[in-house]
Amino acid sequence: MTAAREEIEERREDWKAAVNACDIDAYADLVVDDLVWLPPAGRPIEGRERFRAWLMPFFEAYDYDFSVEPIEVRVFDGWCAEAGRFRSVMSPKGGGDPQEHGGNYALIWRQDTDDGEWRIERYVDGFGSRLGSSGHETSA
Repeated sequence: MTAAREEIEERREDWKAAVNACDIDAYADLVVDDLVWLPPAGRPIEGRERFRAWLMPFFEAYDYDFSVEPIEVRVFDGWCAEAGRFRSVMSPKGGGDPQEHGGNYALIWRQDTDDGEWRIERYVDGFGSRLGSSGHETSA
């Protein structure tokens, strides 16, 4: 395994930890300033600060059990394309039944030229879709 792949795996663990801790600062540090985040419904979220503002109500309202399973990861010269499956179980902080959100995701990691850290540049939430082990879409 290359050093870049190991660093990306560490960042992916940081991603899961940030979501599961509802740590908005740690999560915001995992994305680039000019992030584009495509949620399953609605308009794209552009920029780290808009992402933070969009995410805040979710972290205030829910506790998370978030996991990701990368299916395909391709690293090349400061960039990484990744596709996989994700699952979030969101439990209301005030009590009530948990909600589940899951499906496929695709993202692009970019290595920062200043500090060398890998950060999410683009993210697509494929809610409700499923990838098979080969990376091809299957029915949910």
